[in-house]
Amino acid sequence: ELQGKHFGTKWITSALLHCLNLRPSKVSISPGIRLIMELLKELGVDPGDVMTKCPSFFGLDTGHLLGVIQVLCGRPLYLDTRDMHHMIQSHPELFIELCSMGLTKLQSHLDMLFELFPSIVKLIEMLKKTPGILSAVDCELARKVLLLKELGFTRDQLGAFIAKMPGFLVQTSVQDVEQRMRLFFSIPDVTPQLVLQSSLFSRERPVVT
Repeated sequence: ELQGKHFGTKWITSALLHCLNLRPSKVSISPGIRLIMELLKELGVDPGDVMTKCPSFFGLDTGHLLGVIQVLCGRPLYLDTRDMHHMIQSHPELFIELCSMGLTKLQSHLDMLFELFPSIVKLIEMLKKTPGILSAVDCELARKVLLLKELGFTRDQLGAFIAKMPGFLVQTSVQDVEQRMRLFFSIPDVTPQLVLQSSLFSRERPVVT
């Protein structure tokens, strides 16, 4: 089937053997494989690397994939070709989650993150560092952000906090965040700026996609 889609025999053999050795599971190939290959070529992404990291990427529905890319390249991010190259080349597994999320939900997640960041450049930098936060935004994150606002965090400080510790805010429960913050702010003269500088929050948990 892959040969019929104009894949080279050498590439098929090396890519499939390598990825199946790492992940011995069935590899599903999308009927729109030619469109996916054309997209990767246009973005300058090595399909061999994508196959090795995430074979399921080639099983994505092309309509869903193009829809996700269209949302990421639209407001508020306006990602360019270089940004998309980085995201797909480095984190192809992220698109499995984003394609299953739905475009409306993805857009609402982006809008929520955009509200928290004073600079679109900083938001894009944070997404490049931990793109998994795109699929991890939920109503609990909004409650955590509200808590931080009540404790005196400004919009700039909220953006800095999330950029520094996205894993903490995404994966820690609302109750745990509140308990730790209330304890920290019970210390005299503690300010949001001191929280940002504290070593207690220097080790973030990785965002799992």
